Amino acid sequence: MKKFLVFLVKLLCYVVFFIAIFCISAYGGYLYITPSSYVTLNGGTSVVYTVNCYNRVLDVNIVNEDNKALDKLKLTHKDIADAIELTVQEFDINDNSQTNKYSTSISVSGEDEYKADRLAEKLNKQLIANYEN
Repeated sequence: MKKFLVFLVKLLCYVVFFIAIFCISAYGGYLYITPSSYVTLNGGTSVVYTVNCYNRVLDVNIVNEDNKALDKLKLTHKDIADAIELTVQEFDINDNSQTNKYSTSISVSGEDEYKADRLAEKLNKQLIANYEN
C-alpha cells in the first residue's frame, strides 16, 4: 500500500509539473501573438508595423497600396529595429528622392506610454545613425 501511495504522489508531482510548463508556454505564446504597440515609419511612404511586447514585428501595412517595394522583404518575426533598417535600405535603393534623413521620422503608439517613448527614442537614434553612415 505504501508503494502505491508513493507512486501516486510522484505521479501527481509529474502531472502538476507538466501542467505548469504547459501553462507558462501557452502564456508566452499568447504574449508573442498579441500586439502591444504600433510603430509608424513616416517618409515618402508610411509603413505601419504591428509589434508585440518582445519588439517583434507581427504585421506590416503600407499606407500607400500602390507601392510594392516591401513585398519581397520578409519582415514578420524580425526585431523592429532590424525591420526598420531593412525598410529604409529598401526605400533608399528603390527611390532616393522619396526618403531622406530630414523627412523620415518614426512614431510609436501603445498602451504603455513610457515603453513607447523609449522605443521611439531608440528607433529614431538608429535611424539617424543609419543616415550618417
